[in-house]
Parts: sequence; C-alpha cells; structure tokens
Amino acid sequence: MADEMEAVPSIPTVTFAHNGVLNNQDLMGQVFKHLDDNLEFESTRKEQLLWAGMTCRTFLNPALDVLWRSMHSIMPLLKVLPSFQLTNGSSYVLRGIKNEHWARYSYYARRVREMVFDPEEDDEFNMIANHTILRLAHLLPGPMLPSLRRYHAPKVDADILFIHLLFLCPSLEHLEMENCGEFTSSAVGTLLSAIGEQQLSLKHLMLRGSLSRSTLTFIPQLTRLCSLEIMGNGQFMNVDLIEKFGTLECLEHLVLDLEAAPLVRGIPLCAEGGFQRLRNLHIIGEFSLIPDVLVHISSPFMESLTIVAPPGLLSMAFPLACSTLMYTLSRKWLHSLRKVKVDHHGSTHYGTLSMISLHPLFLLPNIESLVVENYSLRVSQDDINKIAAAWPCLVTLKIPYNDDDFRPDLPTITCLSELARRCPRLETLYLPINVDANPGRAVPQPVPHNLNTLGITSFSRSIEIMDVTSILSSVHLTARYLDCLFPCIKEVKWNHYGTRGNFWSVVGDVIRMLQETRVEALRNPALSL
Repeated sequence: MADEMEAVPSIPTVTFAHNGVLNNQDLMGQVFKHLDDNLEFESTRKEQLLWAGMTCRTFLNPALDVLWRSMHSIMPLLKVLPSFQLTNGSSYVLRGIKNEHWARYSYYARRVREMVFDPEEDDEFNMIANHTILRLAHLLPGPMLPSLRRYHAPKVDADILFIHLLFLCPSLEHLEMENCGEFTSSAVGTLLSAIGEQQLSLKHLMLRGSLSRSTLTFIPQLTRLCSLEIMGNGQFMNVDLIEKFGTLECLEHLVLDLEAAPLVRGIPLCAEGGFQRLRNLHIIGEFSLIPDVLVHISSPFMESLTIVAPPGLLSMAFPLACSTLMYTLSRKWLHSLRKVKVDHHGSTHYGTLSMISLHPLFLLPNIESLVVENYSLRVSQDDINKIAAAWPCLVTLKIPYNDDDFRPDLPTITCLSELARRCPRLETLYLPINVDANPGRAVPQPVPHNLNTLGITSFSRSIEIMDVTSILSSVHLTARYLDCLFPCIKEVKWNHYGTRGNFWSVVGDVIRMLQETRVEALRNPALSL
C-alpha cells in the first residue's frame, strides 16, 4: 500500500515557475505547520490538514507529516495494522500479521517526531495485554517509531517499564521521564544503559523522581548530552557523582537538585577542567553550599544562573551566604554572565533579602535579566538609579515586595525615567512603587522605548482613603507619565486587589486610550489640530 500511495501517475510533465517551491518539502512543511498552529481546536486542525493533503499529491506528504508529527497515544498507529483487532470489546490481539501490513505501518510511523506516552490517560492502551505488546516488539522489523526525536513519559509505571525500550531509536534526541519512584529506579537505569550501549545521539535528558545513586551513574555514559535536568534526587547526590557529570564535554545546560545532598564542604566537586562548556545552570540548594559548586566549574561561558533555596525558614547566616555567592559570580564570570534569578520556591515564609547582598552584581556590565522571587527585597530609589547605571543592556528586571507593611521610602514613579533613559532595551519591569508621591503635572520628554510589561509589586495606603476626584487625578497623571516614558507598553499588572488593584487597572485603561488616540492622530492628522 505504501508503494501505491507513493506511486507517481504516468502523466505528461509540465514545468511551472512555482515548481521549485512545491518541490521544496521543508518549505511545504513550514506552510502546513503554520496551518496547524493557527487553528484553535485540535479536531478542526486535523480536519483542515486532512482536506489539504487530499487536494493533490504535492500536498499529501507535508500534510501527513504535520498530522502525525506529535502523538499522545500509540493506538492510532497500531490501528493501521489490519491484524491488530479488538476482541469481545475488551482487549486487542495480533492475528496473522503480514509484511505488507508493516509497510502500511511504516508509511505513517516514520512521520512521528514526538511521543508523549501516558498510559493513565490512554484507556484504549490499557486494553492491550502485556504479552501482545511483547509479541508486537518481537515482530517489529525495526524501531517502533524510526524517526522519533522526543519521548516524554509524564509518569513512569513499574508494570510496563519494558515498553519504554521499544521507543529507542538512533534519531532520539530528547528523553523526559517524570514521577520516577523507588520501584522504577532499576528499570530506568536499564533504559539509560541501553542508550549508552547503542550510542544514541541523545542530547537532552530530564529525570524527575526518586532514582538511586546507582541509576544516576549511568548518565555519564551519555557522552553527547547537551542538556541534563535531575530533580528530586538531592539525597543521592555526592561528590563523586557530580564529578562524573563534569566529564560530559558537550554539556551546556544543567539543572541540579542538591536539596539534602550529603556534600562535604572543602572537597572539590569536579575534577580539573570539569563542565568546560556549561552556559546555563539551575541549582536547588542551600546558599551556603552553592559557592562550593560554582568555584569548581571551569566553563568561562556561563550566561544564565538560577539559584533556588528550598522551602522553609532561612538561616541566620543567609545574608552572608548570599553576599559571598554574588561576589563569587562577579569574580568568576565578569563578562559572560547575563541572567541571574534568585528564588525561594515553595515557601510562604518570605526571607528578607537586602540589596547590599546584590551589590557585587553591579560589577557585571552585561547583565540582561535580574529576577528575584518569593523574597522580601528592600529597594530604594537610589538602588534603582544604581541598577540603571550599572546595567545598560537590561531587558528584564523583577523585584518583589512581599512586605506586610507599607514603606514610604519605596521608589517613586519618577525613578522610571532613569531606567528609560539608561536601559533602552528594557522590556519587562516589575517594581515596588510608592504611588503616593505622584509625578505631578510635569511630564518627561517622550522617548522611543520598547517596554512591554510593567508590574507593580507594592501597594499604597493613601489610595484607600482618597476621594474619587483625587484618585482620578492621580490616575491621569500616572498614566500620562508612563505613556511618555514607555509609549509601547502593552500590559500594566499589579499584585493587589480592591482599591489598590482597581487603581492600576484604570491606569492601564487610560494608557491604552492615549495610545489609540495617538495612532488615530497619525492616521488622520486633522484630528490633532
């Protein structure tokens, strides 16, 4: 059947000027991918692609490639096999499979690039007995999905772990396995061992769950890894294991969970020259431990660093540990580091983070992003001016508030003019703002700035006691000031509700009105007279 579908009818060849475009399968694939991405409902997308593919033979292959490129179940492929039959309405069996059946199966299977395998979400798959799957694996002439590039298992089930081995193929680049438990650890190790023995070109590996140290020791065998994410295994991390990760020569992205890791301070974590090409690092662990990891990373190319403190109260030594860490960053990656994120994930106890602890970062001239989350960060107008002066390449700045009490020494609206002037590339800005000190009627000189999102992370006491006239006046002055500074702003967000949230909601509405008026005036100059 594959030969019949791909056969070219014997008709006279006619040359058209657009034949070069129609014969370019990559270009046609992008056209049909665009058609798939721009339809809201999945059923509508599939129907449109099906009809487009049936229009002519030129459209058939690119339409089928898009239809089959991503799957959340193996059942549609298995149903292509005439010998794969449902018996008694309760289970599937294989009967009398022939070579031509495999040709039909391969015609579609070779188009699959991504598989998300979750048996809990696939009732039909649970109707296949394990012995039927084993027989299918025995009869398969090659890999189940020969062109698969990404395989994602949202939940690893101990009862059907052998099925994951069926998806291994030379083209596999991304492997993501989540919710791995103690009973699945050895089987996951077998899977990693098989990948290493077959020398597959795996580039991205994500493992989440409780995997034993012996299972994790198979990872260094995957010598082509560019990205490695290991979460939920902090208690099994030790010096020797991290040292082995450092030998992965192609590794550029690393996510490492060191929570409760039995690491010993003062012992080198990596051999000389470890992590030579690392560019992005995401670490979960105590601040006091992280500098001992960073100083043993030899890569001079570090661009992005995310540091997540585990949930719970911060220790008394936290401020000193934070300052030490920031100093280590500024000394080690002075010119390469561009993005820094500090988070206290999963905690309702917001630790206080002082701007003094972040001052060493002002030495880094190429910072593009600073994100602080789930901390109470005391920031003043002078701090904002220092940030603007230190980081002219800044694109994203997120500073939280999280204080129960209002502080009058917060930055005012007028400090934004310094950011607009010194940071022309700024696109996303979240700041605590003291709106009580309104900007007055004097507005700054309009500048062609591209800020898209402004987030207000603080609140004002006085707004709740203002009369309506005063609030409207403050809204108008604030909106006009922001519109002059950031004429391209698209969103004004806020953290608080009630009167405080309504204030910024109306500010956003007024800014949009001013923008629409400006656009209309450009279209019809007579309106501006």
